[in-house]
Formats: sequence, structure tokens, C-alpha cells
Amino acid sequence: MKYAKADLEQLHKELYRILAEIIRVCEILNIPYFIQGGSAIGALYNKGIVPWDDDIDVGMVRSDY
Repeated sequence: MKYAKADLEQLHKELYRILAEIIRVCEILNIPYFIQGGSAIGALYNKGIVPWDDDIDVGMVRSDY
């Protein structure tokens, strides 16, 4: 799906909010987590979400589900 620039910026703000909540909960419950896929690529090369991405990729080992 193609997004207007303003819509994608708003979506990225929401993704960061969601990721912050995932991190908060995982830290409280001592659950290891990691980013993967496009989120890991964005973190490495863009220091954030890839400009055209519309999701976050968070992983956990199955025993921590």
C-alpha cells in the first residue's frame, strides 16, 4: 500500500509508541525480545524505521510467548 507522506509519518509515530509499550512490558516481565526483518535493517541503516515501512518486527523465543 502506498501512503501519503503525512500519513506515513503519523503511522511511524504510532509504531514507535507501540514498540515502546512492548519494550516496557517485556522489561517488567523480564521477557527477552529482539527486532528482526525490516525493523532490524532500519535500525542498522536508518537508525529508525525504514522510511517506507508500515510495521515493526519483534521476535521472542517460543517459550516466552
